[in-house]
Amino acid sequence: EAPAVEEETPDVMPSSQGESAIGAFFGNYLQLAVWAAVLGLAGYTAVQKIGTDPESLGILVGPPAVATVLIVTFAIYKLTSESED
Repeated sequence: EAPAVEEETPDVMPSSQGESAIGAFFGNYLQLAVWAAVLGLAGYTAVQKIGTDPESLGILVGPPAVATVLIVTFAIYKLTSESED
């Protein structure tokens, strides 16, 4: 006779409840820091280029501007979705 298979084992937690602090840090905060650093550098470079070569400014201002719009949009969505719960 085959041994009975257990439905759940106590040492296995669902992924939504078992997210570790290290996973949250590297999954969320580190990724956010990298995005902020890259877009901040692009914005800083754009500000420096304003005086020297205004024609090349658009390519440097575009990504930080679009990222700012996305960040604000997601922040508004997050705030409104939390208030509905």
